[in-house]
Amino acid sequence: MYLIGIGAGALFAGPLSEAYGRNVMYLTTTFCYLLFVLGTALVKNFGGQIVCRLFVGLFAATTLTINGSSVSDQFGPLERSLTFPLIALPNVAGEY
Repeated sequence: MYLIGIGAGALFAGPLSEAYGRNVMYLTTTFCYLLFVLGTALVKNFGGQIVCRLFVGLFAATTLTINGSSVSDQFGPLERSLTFPLIALPNVAGEY
């Protein structure tokens, strides 16, 4: 369910970050993400776990989706080629 949430959240995160701004999206979705992680820890039944994990993935997708756009806004082409791998590494470091 977490991966389904990430896939669905990516569809909304990009356009909403262009409409409302990246900082607003980072702050609101991180706050909602933390609330649903807390909900995942406190819920007592399996159905609640499934729903909370879906919403955790939905809100976690924002940082993965608009990370590249934030780097592109802050750095020029030469700096971006050096900076982006360093910023993107923590997103995939948990897989190794």
